[in-house]
Amino acid sequence: MIRDGLVNITKIEFLSCIQRVRLQAFKPETIRSAFRKTGIWPINPQTVLEVLQARQMHRTPSPPLGSGPSSSPFETPLTLRQMNKVADLLETSLREDDGLTFDLRRDLGRFIRGSLSLATELVQTKRDLGRTKMAERVRQQRRSFKNAQIKSGGVLTVAQGREMVRKRDEEEVRRARRVVEAAEMKARSMRRKCFEDAAKKARQWRSSGKLSRAEVCDSERGTWWLKRF
Repeated sequence: MIRDGLVNITKIEFLSCIQRVRLQAFKPETIRSAFRKTGIWPINPQTVLEVLQARQMHRTPSPPLGSGPSSSPFETPLTLRQMNKVADLLETSLREDDGLTFDLRRDLGRFIRGSLSLATELVQTKRDLGRTKMAERVRQQRRSFKNAQIKSGGVLTVAQGREMVRKRDEEEVRRARRVVEAAEMKARSMRRKCFEDAAKKARQWRSSGKLSRAEVCDSERGTWWLKRF
């Protein structure tokens, strides 16, 4: 549509144009072929059963539960304490297993130590982030109390304080809405400019004979050729 210079088109015109695409895509032989391959018609349950059997054959067997005395009493370690317990069990197994090569034992030990180091750093980072957020909330509260103006000798009631907070929240929402509206308007302008440039180029090509006239099909008005856009 854009290639032919059609910028403005109604729903009825779009549906009349998309009908030709449906007729080309959903041909009777294509539909019958899909039904035959999936076992819908003619009815062939074996087609579906073969797919299920193939999936069962390639499924990875689940590991047995409680494979040994050194297995962890919990599943995935989620805390630093649990990770340390798993690391101790792994290091004990590495020392007692004589079938492992020296390089593999060394690499596993390095992996265990690196995992513990990253987990410890993550815990500390989360603690620091929590303290930072708490300090930021305290600063915001102090700043809001500092900027609140009260008449000399007056009394600020609870209702008045709530009204001040409500107005401040509404102002923040309005500012955010203005930012979103400005972004949407900018995107709309860019899309419109793109469509207009494409239509202009299509008109130039049609005037020079590089493109033929556009044909519009309507279920009510029939088919006609557009001369200008």
